[in-house]
Amino acid sequence: MGKSVLCRYRIEFEGEAPIGLQRKVKLDEYIRALVDSYKVGGVNEHVSRTLGYIPVPKSAKLINQYTGKVVETWEHPKFMVI
Repeated sequence: MGKSVLCRYRIEFEGEAPIGLQRKVKLDEYIRALVDSYKVGGVNEHVSRTLGYIPVPKSAKLINQYTGKVVETWEHPKFMVI
């Protein structure tokens, strides 16, 4: 039988479902890579074409799932070049 493994960290976006991570990453770099994936030529380009805009989260938290502690937070800057 298979073995169930819980990812150590997860990212929670405001208004979106959590995404599991295997290791800690810099949250700012992850958010920028996520936004880049919605641009033309990115893997999620079809999503932004359907929506008609590039979705950017308002805030995000990196949470250690074993302890429940918030490891890192990210807030959308007032001005962000996409």
